[in-house]
Amino acid sequence: MSEEQNTCLQQPGDVDQNGYINMKFESCPAYPYDPKVGKYSLSMPPFMQPWEYNGWEKETMSWKETCYISAELCPNSVVHITGPDATKFLAAYTTPNYENFFVGRIKHAIITDEKGMVQQNGMVMRMSENEYWSYSLGYWLMYYYQRNAEKFDIQIEDFSCDDFNFQCGGPRVLEMLEDACEEDLHDIGFMRMRQSSIGGRPVWIFRFGMAGTLAYEVHGKMEDARPCYEKVYACGQKYGVERLGWLSYMCNHGENGFPQSDFHFVTSSIENEDFLKWLEEQGLDPETWPRGSFYGGSSGSEDLSKRMRNPVWLNWQNCINVKTHDFPGREAVAKELEHPTMATRTLIWNPEDLMEVFHSWFQREEEPYHMLQFPMEDASRTPNTTLFQDDVLNDKGEIIGWSSGREYSLYSRDMFSLATLKIEYCQEGTQLYVLWGDAKERQKKIRCTVGAFPHLQMPQNKDFSTESVPHRWPKK
Repeated sequence: MSEEQNTCLQQPGDVDQNGYINMKFESCPAYPYDPKVGKYSLSMPPFMQPWEYNGWEKETMSWKETCYISAELCPNSVVHITGPDATKFLAAYTTPNYENFFVGRIKHAIITDEKGMVQQNGMVMRMSENEYWSYSLGYWLMYYYQRNAEKFDIQIEDFSCDDFNFQCGGPRVLEMLEDACEEDLHDIGFMRMRQSSIGGRPVWIFRFGMAGTLAYEVHGKMEDARPCYEKVYACGQKYGVERLGWLSYMCNHGENGFPQSDFHFVTSSIENEDFLKWLEEQGLDPETWPRGSFYGGSSGSEDLSKRMRNPVWLNWQNCINVKTHDFPGREAVAKELEHPTMATRTLIWNPEDLMEVFHSWFQREEEPYHMLQFPMEDASRTPNTTLFQDDVLNDKGEIIGWSSGREYSLYSRDMFSLATLKIEYCQEGTQLYVLWGDAKERQKKIRCTVGAFPHLQMPQNKDFSTESVPHRWPKK
């Protein structure tokens, strides 16, 4: 890892009298600092990310009614893997089936520990027979290679600061991107990719995303990020485009039913001492990441293992193949595949109980309940993410799962969360309780109902027919 690349990664800073890490922040290289943005998120050091642009109400409606552009994962952890053993290397440490992984395809890949718990997840793209790009898995793949370099004939390069990533979604997104690229993009299938250009600058268009409906990612060289961003945003004006801040970006994960690591659950990276040691060898501070989070909610912070997840519990079965290759934690994952003990579902929170939480703030007899922020908890109060998780109870008061990512949906007019529940409580319509409030606060059992999953009931990306969108540009 070069010194220049390392400057884009999280660096340790001084600690103030309250124990918070002081870090130097700068605006994201994809777009300039905007003084009209009232609040910036500091949860992705060293870059500031806008918390809101045009208000969460309009931003969260964009992926249902118009379209959006988000650069919240810019820059991301990106590695380029080449060599005769590229496939063998990825198969040794990640979960997908590589036997049917053809060139031009994208797969969701998961790295688990020996207990079968998620250490990291991200995307892998096959570019040629012996060439892959990977996103969000970079630290782990570089760690495994450096610890086992003699086993694999590959080269792995870190491009984390050389790749921009724009996530774009919503029913008008294809029109926006085709105007920006000035060509027809209807041919890009779900979990597929191909090259294009924006203003003469080469880009890759990937069809996947967190919108819950039609969505894409645009990738290119970081030096082209700002002009490409401005071009896409300008082309989206006629379609009602919104820029997503960090707050709304996290909201679409919940509606889409895709649990986000370090938000809906904790990765077991915090327990891997050798990985944490390797981070220190790279000049990084593991106490900033991955150990730098604060833990809120009724689940408490004493036992972080109950905030970790087996990928089967997250409904990621389609990204796992235990028959074609071995990987760390394979036996534990295979056991869950055969006899699942938990699964992730939507919980719809009872509005009458929610009103009691608000009403408590207008009473003098007792301390009020923990405030319900809209549309969700502020997870970016400091340069470290605050992770909220609440216990889910049955009618006997027994803990039968955990709720996280509680949010309000303006589209469906309800409060909901994602919950990992014991399998016998996962049937739609099941009545449960969420224990609301930190351990040292006044707590309330809020009634909830297992609802439809995912919560956003719109045609999903994989089912969306691009032929429903008019062809307006020629094919290149």
